[in-house]
Amino acid sequence: MSYFLVATKYDGTFIGPIAKLLGYVIDFIYTALSAVGIENVGIAIIVFTLLVRLLMLPLTVRQQKFSKMSAIMNPEIQAIQKKYDGKRDDQAAMMKMQEETKAVYEKYGVSASGSCLQMLIQLPILFALYRVIMLIPAYVSQINAYYAEIVTVAANNGVISKIDEIYSAETVYLEDFASVTDAASLSTDNINTVIDYMSNFTTSQWEQVKALFEGADLTTVTNAIENINHAYTFCGINLAQTPASAMGISLLIPVLAGVTQWLSVKIGNDANQMNQSNQQGGGSMKVMMYTMPLISVFFCFSLQAGIGLYWVIGAVYQILFQLAINAYYKKVDMNKLIEKNVEKANKKRAKKGQPPQKIASNANLNSKYNTNSPAKTGTGNSGSKNNSQKNASSESSQTKKNSSDSTSGSGSSGSGGSIASKANMVRDYNERHKKK
Repeated sequence: MSYFLVATKYDGTFIGPIAKLLGYVIDFIYTALSAVGIENVGIAIIVFTLLVRLLMLPLTVRQQKFSKMSAIMNPEIQAIQKKYDGKRDDQAAMMKMQEETKAVYEKYGVSASGSCLQMLIQLPILFALYRVIMLIPAYVSQINAYYAEIVTVAANNGVISKIDEIYSAETVYLEDFASVTDAASLSTDNINTVIDYMSNFTTSQWEQVKALFEGADLTTVTNAIENINHAYTFCGINLAQTPASAMGISLLIPVLAGVTQWLSVKIGNDANQMNQSNQQGGGSMKVMMYTMPLISVFFCFSLQAGIGLYWVIGAVYQILFQLAINAYYKKVDMNKLIEKNVEKANKKRAKKGQPPQKIASNANLNSKYNTNSPAKTGTGNSGSKNNSQKNASSESSQTKKNSSDSTSGSGSSGSGGSIASKANMVRDYNERHKKK
């Protein structure tokens, strides 16, 4: 038969070392929990997921910061795209559009590749995580010992090939096992291959394994299987089996995966939401809100329940972190945030011998992103209405001379730190470029 499983530990050139490092972490967590009487893979996965999410939190915060800045920049970027609409075949026009778009990013001190870079850093970690969760026996030494005990007894009884038959439901005698007559003739690859076979055995398959032995050997194998099942049972769900094969209460895993994924995407969208009707990405966000949960349900239904548990817990942590990050950014003064971004960008430019980038006076800090503006509380809030009218009056009285072309990256504020004096930048910007 063909081998589609890796030999227990994943030895890929790039993902392999990351998986090995994460494997040490989950092994330490399981061993520590076992020391206090908690030998449970589910709880180890929960703690493991929390620890990894905390380590990745700086990347999450940076990504959320980029999303906030993108929400402010999008009107300007979309105006540039609209300006060059219909000129997609004009290479010179496309280069000009790219230059103007780059100038907008520089004005706010943001790297256009910032979000992509953070995702590229996270992806190898996520792939390695899945490898570790899917192959718990490879990375958790105590779990591995239970499986290895069964393999040793099977080798001494000359029935290792029978385990392959149970796994594949075919009568196949592997050449790799032809010379295995006792435990001494077992190689590491032999042991790892058999553990791979048994790592997601169902209850009925374990009963077939027991049927291969008798006497003291049967007692040894039975005790090892009970230890494995005890370690993998979490809230009545066997995490080593797929919900598709186990059914019953394990179906909660894909259902919860879908619900938590939907909440995570929704909260993320709400946090970055601006006028979705005018935002090109609005439609794709709505599609993601419904497709991602369905994808989660499908994968968590067909993969080991342990992967599903990791998926659910990861989404729950993401929701909690997202709420905390959102609360933080509601209190952040976006003016100061832009100034800090530009200051950091200028330091990088100075190292390259480039001139500093000035903070444009027409930065799009409209009332929606002004953390000092009152929140909308309903139609009956007269105070909110009065404030909105004042802001509108201030915006209409602002002259165009206090604005500069967003692609120039320079200018001066006509009224110091006043947000209202800058609030109508998008309208002025669009009007200027229509004239062009």
